[in-house]
Amino acid sequence: MKHNEKKLKKESYQKQINKLKKTGNKLEANHKMLQNEINGKNKEIKQKNNLLERIFSNTHILIAYLDTNFNFIQVNNTYANYNKKAIDYYIGKNYFELFPDKEYEKIFKQVAKTGKPYIVFGEKFNYYMNTEKPDCTYWDWSLHPVKDRKKAIDGVILTLLDVTERVKAQQELEEVKEQLLQSKRLSDLGLLAAAVAHELRNPLSVIQAALYNIERKKGNAPIQNQLHTIEKKIMEGDQTISNLLTYAKIKLPEFKRIDILTLLDESVDLVKLILPIENIQINKFISDDFNSFIKIDPFQIKKVFNNVLLNSFQSIKKSKGIINIHAKTVNNVMKLTIIDNGSGIKKADLSNVFNPFFTRKSRGTGLGLSICMEIINLHNGNISIDSTLLKGTTIRIELPYRK
Repeated sequence: MKHNEKKLKKESYQKQINKLKKTGNKLEANHKMLQNEINGKNKEIKQKNNLLERIFSNTHILIAYLDTNFNFIQVNNTYANYNKKAIDYYIGKNYFELFPDKEYEKIFKQVAKTGKPYIVFGEKFNYYMNTEKPDCTYWDWSLHPVKDRKKAIDGVILTLLDVTERVKAQQELEEVKEQLLQSKRLSDLGLLAAAVAHELRNPLSVIQAALYNIERKKGNAPIQNQLHTIEKKIMEGDQTISNLLTYAKIKLPEFKRIDILTLLDESVDLVKLILPIENIQINKFISDDFNSFIKIDPFQIKKVFNNVLLNSFQSIKKSKGIINIHAKTVNNVMKLTIIDNGSGIKKADLSNVFNPFFTRKSRGTGLGLSICMEIINLHNGNISIDSTLLKGTTIRIELPYRK
């Protein structure tokens, strides 16, 4: 009996041992499966970390990770390279010790406090980079909070993207749009000017013809003076109409080889006829190496001389007026300078004198210098002005010699 009991117990123990072995084998298999899963996850995490690291290192966006006191924890290569520093240079340093700015410090603290990101597009920055003149750039930049598992903020990520080229392209586009609008307005004004000029020129022609007939029967001195005044006003009106028509119909130059000094003399004679002022002395200073023959459109350039000289004559209010004309050749460029001792121009007005219809005169269209600018530009030349109020004005004209 006892023998049978021992035998049964032994068999029971053996069954339990076998059961434990099977459970152990299952646990071992589960352990291996879990280990494989962990290894797979670790490999996947490592791959993702490597991918994030490559993105972090190679992106064109400047990225910096800072703690809540705004000390640098990590920056990417782009951030470090922009300021020509090594990555280690930043680690542990405080952002606002390197880049002190009270306004931005308030923004950083607000983001760290509220957890709300801050994003700006196309903001202007001036970097001095060891020079007196700042380097003007434009940036999209943002500041995002970094939160832990408990949603507590333990850092911020700063991203910056240089968009200087984009902003400048937008600015250029806006300038082109404004120029197109200005051109449209000027085109409309030009059409109006042409219509008005034609309407005015017809009655002036009739008056001039009547004046010619009256002069044939003259004989009274007072009448002669009045006739001279009428003739002068007709010429002034004709000059105004001529400016209007020129402005409305400026076309490409028809180049001819002419003597510029002859053309200049003709303009001086014309202006003296329109404004017969006796107290103005005209002096010419021609350099020995000056080449007076040049290919230009004589009609257009004479218009330039007429307008410049008329302005000089009209500005002289002194008992003795002086107009000095200098001519020289420099590096295949004809340089002409006309200097008067007239009333001059206010400094605030100098930037506007070449704008169409700008004038401070009680009479006139304000087209003279804008026509000059347009004509000189069509000749690939340059015209500039300097002036001092009550002292006089200097006009510089440069025209390239053509083969």
